[in-house]
Amino acid sequence: MGAMVTDRAISQARTVAWSAALFVALLAGAATWWPRPAARSSGPVVVVLDPVGDERRALTVWPALGRVLAAGSALPPEVVVTRSLAEFNGLAAARPDFLVCPDGVALALDAGRWVPLAAGRRAAPRNLRPRGVLVSRATGGDAAEPWLTEPAAVIFGDSLSLCATGVLRPLGTAAGSMPAGVAWGPDPYDHAPALHALRMGGYTHAVVRQWDAERFLAQGLLDTEGWSVRDVTVPVPDLVVMAARDLPAAERLARGDRLAGIGRELADRTPAERELAAALPVMGLAGFNLLIEPDFELVRRNFAADWPRSRP
Repeated sequence: MGAMVTDRAISQARTVAWSAALFVALLAGAATWWPRPAARSSGPVVVVLDPVGDERRALTVWPALGRVLAAGSALPPEVVVTRSLAEFNGLAAARPDFLVCPDGVALALDAGRWVPLAAGRRAAPRNLRPRGVLVSRATGGDAAEPWLTEPAAVIFGDSLSLCATGVLRPLGTAAGSMPAGVAWGPDPYDHAPALHALRMGGYTHAVVRQWDAERFLAQGLLDTEGWSVRDVTVPVPDLVVMAARDLPAAERLARGDRLAGIGRELADRTPAERELAAALPVMGLAGFNLLIEPDFELVRRNFAADWPRSRP
């Protein structure tokens, strides 16, 4: 009787062993043909909107910013510079890791997918956010809203930043509505082209970034006797860096902290951060400030997000 029990136990043990071996073999075989996700060939993907394709930015600022955002990644970043809003929005829909764009564009992004990370910072003491200002020729009258009363005499610094378009984006404004006949500068990061067109006599008024108007006044390109400057928007973030919401919160926080250290006297700056700090003056920037979500929501409550749709 005891021998029969022992034989049965041995038989059961052999069956279990064979079953386990067969299961392992099946797993090994499945591993050779089961579809796998494609291995990622780069580190974080950074999509930038730069409508004028400025070569200095393309060669210095954007690659350096990408390397800072890729800190901690074993692979180099993939930085894609787009020239049109349509191309930028198309790539944003593909869910890259970071977006770099004017604040007016960021305002229209899906808040469920994107969270603000940082905004460009000027050197102290002028390191506060810029306002949109109306620069008018002294002989041009004192129209409160010349883009409505004499649109052909007005040029806006660009069609994407809140510095330029914020005055046209009060909440409740119909999407796509814009004054007929106004002109638009090409560069959301530099309103010098619009201001040059203004001072050379092409226009009577310009709606531009406060920093750019102040620079022209300081350089004597505009004089205080021949021109007036009036605020037309509240302070706005300007250039912004947005992060994908599905990136881990700790990772987003770490990237934001490193960006906020750019241009400041920190002993532990990495080579990529020093490189970015050296490149940013090309854009008139000294670094970045953190842009937290509640703060950006205040911006959303000041300006319509989807205006203007029909601009480039």
